[in-house]
Amino acid sequence: MRRSLPTLISLLTLVACSTPNPPADVADVASDIGGDAVVEAGDDAAPDVAVADVAPMPASLAHCTYEPVPATARAGSMVSEGSLRAGVGEAVVELPVGTVQGGYQGRSSRTSAVDVRDVPSADVFMPSVGIETRPKARALALTAADETVIFVKLDAPFLYESVVSDVERALGNEFQGKVIITTSHSHGSMAQFSASPVLSLGFGRFQPRMYRRVVDAITTAARAALASRVDARVGFAHDGMFDPMNMVNRDRRPENDMLMGGAQKDRDLFVLRVDARDGTPLALVNVFGIHGTVLGQDNALAANEVTGAIERAVEESFDRQVLVMHWQGAAGDVSPGGSGMMDCSGAMRGSQCSDFARIESVGRTARDAIRAAWTRAGTGMRESLAIESVTKTVPLGPDWSTFSVRQGANRLEYAPFRMRRLPDGMIFDPMGRVLSPIDEFNAPHGAGLCGADNGPLVPMAAMPGTGMLRPYRSCIDVQRGALFVLAVGNIETEDTPFCTSTRTQLSAIRLGDVMIATLPGEPVTMLAAELRRRSPLPADRTIVVGYAQGHMGYLLTPEDWLLGGYEPNINLWGPLEGEYLLERSVELMTLANTPMRENAAATGSTRLPSPMGRMDTLAPPDATPMAGTVPATIPSEVFVRGRRALTSAQPASRVPRLGLATFVWIGDDPQRQNPRIRLERETAPMSGMFAPVRRRSGREVVDGDLLLTWTPQPLRVMGATPRTHYWVAEWQAVTPWGTNGLDEVTDRAGVPLGRYRFHVEGAGWMLDSQPFEVVEGAMAATARRTGTSIAVTAGYEARDGWRLIDERGPQNRRVPLRRGPLRVTFEFDMGAPREETIMTLDANGGASFDLGMQADRVRRVIVRDRFDNRGEATL
Repeated sequence: MRRSLPTLISLLTLVACSTPNPPADVADVASDIGGDAVVEAGDDAAPDVAVADVAPMPASLAHCTYEPVPATARAGSMVSEGSLRAGVGEAVVELPVGTVQGGYQGRSSRTSAVDVRDVPSADVFMPSVGIETRPKARALALTAADETVIFVKLDAPFLYESVVSDVERALGNEFQGKVIITTSHSHGSMAQFSASPVLSLGFGRFQPRMYRRVVDAITTAARAALASRVDARVGFAHDGMFDPMNMVNRDRRPENDMLMGGAQKDRDLFVLRVDARDGTPLALVNVFGIHGTVLGQDNALAANEVTGAIERAVEESFDRQVLVMHWQGAAGDVSPGGSGMMDCSGAMRGSQCSDFARIESVGRTARDAIRAAWTRAGTGMRESLAIESVTKTVPLGPDWSTFSVRQGANRLEYAPFRMRRLPDGMIFDPMGRVLSPIDEFNAPHGAGLCGADNGPLVPMAAMPGTGMLRPYRSCIDVQRGALFVLAVGNIETEDTPFCTSTRTQLSAIRLGDVMIATLPGEPVTMLAAELRRRSPLPADRTIVVGYAQGHMGYLLTPEDWLLGGYEPNINLWGPLEGEYLLERSVELMTLANTPMRENAAATGSTRLPSPMGRMDTLAPPDATPMAGTVPATIPSEVFVRGRRALTSAQPASRVPRLGLATFVWIGDDPQRQNPRIRLERETAPMSGMFAPVRRRSGREVVDGDLLLTWTPQPLRVMGATPRTHYWVAEWQAVTPWGTNGLDEVTDRAGVPLGRYRFHVEGAGWMLDSQPFEVVEGAMAATARRTGTSIAVTAGYEARDGWRLIDERGPQNRRVPLRRGPLRVTFEFDMGAPREETIMTLDANGGASFDLGMQADRVRRVIVRDRFDNRGEATL
């Protein structure tokens, strides 16, 4: 999750405008915590001695409600090897356009909104205004002997852990502790289903309607996977030097380079391959870390970001539908790479000049290495194996003793939390080892926003005595600072410690000789490597999956956390939280590696109850009697990417390759249903019969190649009067993902000619646009005479486009022709034209032709690419 400068400024303004002397119930919160009555000074010999005869007590959790965790399914039986069966399933997560996208705290204001529209579900947050890729739940069910485990990948920024227990309840008791849910961590995905006040800052205000839709979609995908199980086999591969040139991902955390021996990133690629017994591929799971942060917080079109592009690229490398899931590895300190960016320097604010092209480049670059690993995984595949899955809820704060790690001489622990104690100011010993007990992190209710060089955002919420100590100086004590921070997003508050910060869950799954460990947050590379090192199975056969089963922020080792920087600012229980969860994960992996099926829940903690039953306070969807009609006129406020003027609801009758086709209609209130769009092409010239355009895998072109935007009219809610809901579909006429024989970037200008149309489906209605004809595109050409030679360049211009048409970029400026043949026709002032063909072009998309004495007579040069797109230049 990311903060932004505008949000911080608004917070500082809020604090600056508040009373300089905080009220007693904020400033004097320590009076009922451990009975501290005086401030304790630090002492080198015994820095953390408590006030005599007063035993510190953890903060009360009397305001929290918990429930027992059901016993792990099939606990008590022996783990046995059995014949493998596998099934896959998918479901669209029907979150309405207008839902807040998660991952950026800056969206807690509307400074980057495209207009002033009211979206009650978004509250004060910036609402989404459309869709680039729809969020999905993808499920893989594996059964061997008497054990079944279900892996789910959810397109979401992060997970609220009760989703797991609600899906288990929906599937039945036999799935208790057997459902594993991981998320994409796309900062473009829609959110608002987390009931955590802290995470709501970057997730949007909790909406029960969104929560139920997420649970329903996951349950639907899981049931489909269970129902489709067939005899199967599984293989595994590991690449320890993935992406050596940092084209896919790269290290973003320089603070820990000294600990890691230089800049390091998650370069461990794991691939799990699942085939039917007859060799038909069923599923491919790839695992490595990469943040989904290409688009930035100003983007308001829901998108599955780089992980979605990776999945799409790998999906379309197959000739049939194969379930592809990208699981996040150690993405906590890993940024996305990519190339082929958009030039948004001249774009107006809120125009949605988003870098979808760069996202696609990441997917295409990662594809080949993933497929190579998939091929290696095909050697020695197993049809029989043992499976064990264990899940456990573990306590977090407020008891400081919970976080004791590294038992023995290297033990690290917190000094008892005493609000008024001053630290000794010593963090490391002369050898650079962390001093214990740690008395600087003194947060009875937790603390966040640590790690920065500046002081605390809310000065009155600083931890005592840390004003000169990095990384503690910027920390905000939750009890004293939460009221200010959460007010920015109009987040519902609760008593502290926040109940949702006091529990989390972990899982470990053994698939034969491969171990999978989940972590409920954002593990950095160093922590994930340490967890693999401590695994009961070899490190290169241990997969660490982050952003899974819950979310507690960034997870670092103590030494790494204490170096400060961005990552330590998003967790609540300080430098020991990450390693504490690592040690609990090691314990679970050990259980999963035994011959007995253990009831992991028996030694775990209670868990938070489900928010499923919370009342939905949103108004019912608008009545839309005009849904499914094409408007005669288009209101000026109807939004389309780039804020282009829309003069007609129907697409232009002729659309050149690389050009844009748009269609406007009146549809449903998105709170009822988002429309579903697909691209269709005429099956035979002038037949009037259209069929869906399909990708190489057989999937229909429904998103990823199409953009959808929504505008209510009027923008502002006017009492109880229903609004009219306008929708716009946009297609750039380039080859869709997975076009057979034309799926490379250099093929983009070769989209098949013919007549196309948009097909739209809504709540009980269907609508087709008027057909439009895709024709040859215009090329950009130049010609220059030098002596007897004519130098010619050729390329494409798609200044209003958004798709990847060149692997170097920028995409919306002139792009040189990268691949021949190029046919060049020279027309003279008199006489017959001369045609030349060249196969190899220079970096500018050109070549030089020696025409001898004819060079002086050239008046026009015509260029054609291999698709017969045409351009010309005069001399």
